[in-house]
Order: sequence, then C-alpha cells, then structure tokens
Amino acid sequence: MSMYFVQPTPDQFRVATAELRELSSPYARERLVYQPPVESPEQVRRLEAACQAVFEGLDAVLRDVCDGDVLQMAALCRATPPELQFLTHQTHQNWSTVARPDVITSAGRTVVVEINGDSPAGLFGLHDIIARTQSAFRQPSPQAPAHPTVAMRGLLGSLERSFGRPDGMVAICYWRHEQQAGPLDWQYELFARELRRHGVEAAHCAVEDLELGDDGVRLDGHPVQVIYRYFESPDPTDQDEFTVLKQLFALADAGRVGLYTGYRAEVLASKAALAVLSDETVVDRLGADLRKRLAAHVPWTRVLEPRQTTIEGHEIDLLPWVDRNRERLILKPVRGHAGKGITVGREVSPRAWAEAVAAGVRGGTGDHPYIVQQVFDPDPLPVAFVDASGEATVTRAPSVNGVFIVDGEAVAVLRRYAVNATGTININPFSGYAPSPVWSTA
Repeated sequence: MSMYFVQPTPDQFRVATAELRELSSPYARERLVYQPPVESPEQVRRLEAACQAVFEGLDAVLRDVCDGDVLQMAALCRATPPELQFLTHQTHQNWSTVARPDVITSAGRTVVVEINGDSPAGLFGLHDIIARTQSAFRQPSPQAPAHPTVAMRGLLGSLERSFGRPDGMVAICYWRHEQQAGPLDWQYELFARELRRHGVEAAHCAVEDLELGDDGVRLDGHPVQVIYRYFESPDPTDQDEFTVLKQLFALADAGRVGLYTGYRAEVLASKAALAVLSDETVVDRLGADLRKRLAAHVPWTRVLEPRQTTIEGHEIDLLPWVDRNRERLILKPVRGHAGKGITVGREVSPRAWAEAVAAGVRGGTGDHPYIVQQVFDPDPLPVAFVDASGEATVTRAPSVNGVFIVDGEAVAVLRRYAVNATGTININPFSGYAPSPVWSTA
C-alpha cells in the first residue's frame, strides 16, 4: 500500500531533509524510509488494544492484588528503596500519561515486549519530523489517500487537559549526566522545536540548570510553567539528584510549577511489570476477561531469581530451566533503555548465556535485577530506505511498533525496522534501525 511514494533523487533528499540536517539527525544521511507503511485504522486499534490490556492489568494488580497500596505494587516491580519515597506523589496519575510500548506482531499474535511507561519514552518529535519529510515523496493517488498522524497534537491535548493552554515556558528536562548522550542530544532540541512549532514556548535543559525559588521555577530568568520530565529515576547513590527532585516535587505540590508525568509510571512501569503481569501468582487473582487479554498480549516473563514457577502449565525450577532453554529466551535488566545489557540466548554461546544468567542473578541480590522473557520473532515486513547519495535499499526486515499512548489512547505509531547487519533481534539505536511513522488510510 506504499506504492504512492517515490524514491527521492539526491537533490530531493537534500531539500526534504533540511530540518533533519539542522538538527544533525542521522536520518539526514542514511536510513530514511521513503515509503512509509500504511495501515488501516483497525490494525492500529489492535496495537492500541494490546497496550491498553497492559495498563488495565497494572491498574487491576494495584487495586485487586495490592489493595490500592502503591508501595506494595512497587515491591512487586522491584523498585529500589530511594525510589519508594516519591511514589505517593501525584497519586492519581494515570499509568500511561505518556508511554511508548514496543509491540510486535508475530505469526498473527500482537505482543507487548516493552512497556516504556516512563516519561523519557518520547520520540513524538522524531515521528512528526520524519512524517513531514516523507510527505515530500508522496504522489497523488486515485484511491483513498494515506496520511500521517501528528503525534505532538496528542501530547499537547494532554498538556492542555492538565494545565490549560500553556502561556508560559515548557521546559524539557533531563539530568546533566544524561546530556552526555552523544548522538541522541539532537532529540532534546527536536522536542522543543516541535512544541514551538505548535505555538508553545519551549526549551530543553538539565534539571540542575533550573532556578528553583519559593515563588516558582525559572530558566535563564524566564518563568517556567510546566516541567516535562524527560529525566529518569536518579541512581540510588546520587543524593544530589534526589535533593533536586524533592525540591521540584515540593514546588509542584504547592502549585508553583506544573510537573508533566508523575513518578509512578517511572518506577512501576519497569520491565519487571511485564513479569508481574505474566506471573501466575499474581494474574490468577484477576478477572477472567483481563487474564485472557493479558495472556494474549504479554510474553511469558519472570524476574530472574531462584524460585518455582510455571510455563505453559508445567511446573519448573526457574534457574535450571533457564540454563537449558537459552534459544527461546532473552535476558533484560529491569532498568535500562536503548537495548543496553540485553542478551539474546540464541545469539550467544551456552557459556556466554550461563555467564549472563549468573550475572543477572547476582544483580538481583542488590538493586539491579534482571528479567528473563520468551522470545517472539517479529514478522518480516517490506521496507524501502535511502541515503543522501540516492542509494536505495528495498528489503524485508523484522520490526517493532512504538505505540504512542497518551492518557490511555494511541495517538500515533512509530515503526522501527531492524535493517542492521548484525542479525540481532534487539532492535535499538545502537544496532542501527530505520524508523518510520505508520500512515493511516482513514
């Protein structure tokens, strides 16, 4: 259905990627998908339904298993002691104020492999700027035209519902040490630019650069109305960051500044949450309809630790079973992003797998637990991308859908194709993926 997009010439590529070049984006040089995937609204709805099952499951576990005690829920999700002190802030926050679950389709099954419920799961700007670039390659069609969704509109709608139409600055904030993210730095400015494009005063900065006063927050002397939390949980040993976070929460509680996205999802929507949503000791206490949907959309996942559990209805001793079944499993740190620390069992030797499992078990005795998860192979899909020289690649590749969830609803989808030469199923920035917005026929 992407036949209505043509391969750009080098000159057309240069003109269409002007915005990306200004930001030093890698997609101004390579891996620019010029034939975006076009899906029906029904297919997007299937992706949305899978994500909604996960968030409904989190709500149900908190309500029905933990009796509404968010600290008990945090313990299930392996929150660290320093994180627990902030969980009672913004207690009515929706889990999915902002999230970007990773969802794959595998042999007809729609599976949520990552929740990405924390506020750094942005990429709203990346979605929209690539969609604008792709629009330059679109050709008139006698059939129903395809069109991209504007992801930032969904985000702005949520901001307005929370704080009214912003008439002051929105500061996109990260910790200073996160500013050293190298090639990812351009995404911070992209986020601010996209907000400004929609008429909202916006800037990005390190949290430590904010001026915190009794009367509110300023950045370079300019009043800040809303802080968009693009920062992650502080490291448990970093007391300076926790001190700043306490000040921010106090100002937000006093109404001196808006804090967009709370802390609950940051801590609880970790990779361990998928283990909670697939563990028989938890799920068996939920309603039948929800159990059925969770079984359909959540892969078998467990925290890596000595225990008895079940898989496919069979009792197993977890650690020995994991040692024997590396080819169907993947190890992931509970906290982390961008594919760091992940080990795919079938992509390593038995010895390397045993070492990774042992390291994960050791991490679980402290503040760095791991999960073990069933591997699902993404269905290969066609993709066509081009580089600045005009060289095009047309192939089929595994892909994962990043579903932008805002206030519980899908507002856009960014598909990432594994076009790297490594052969790994770990689709992440360091393996070199090709991203594309999913365009709609409606």
